[in-house]
Amino acid sequence: MSNRWDALLPVSLPYSVVWYDETVPLGDEGFATKLREVATPCEAPDEWHYEHEEVVVYDEGGKMIKRTDGPLMPPILA
Repeated sequence: MSNRWDALLPVSLPYSVVWYDETVPLGDEGFATKLREVATPCEAPDEWHYEHEEVVVYDEGGKMIKRTDGPLMPPILA
């Protein structure tokens, strides 16, 4: 599964914005999707108003930098 998580890490910019759909099983590819990469965490949304969804910002090392309200998603992509 680590290759799948690696695809969520930023490549061109320092941070990646990842969307989680909690209605999809963890093992399903649709559970986590990289929306875009950003230069600073403030470019990512502060709030996400959709039930069963969450947006998380990760740095180049896979560490969670920022997240919208919702159940805890992986703090470190491993």
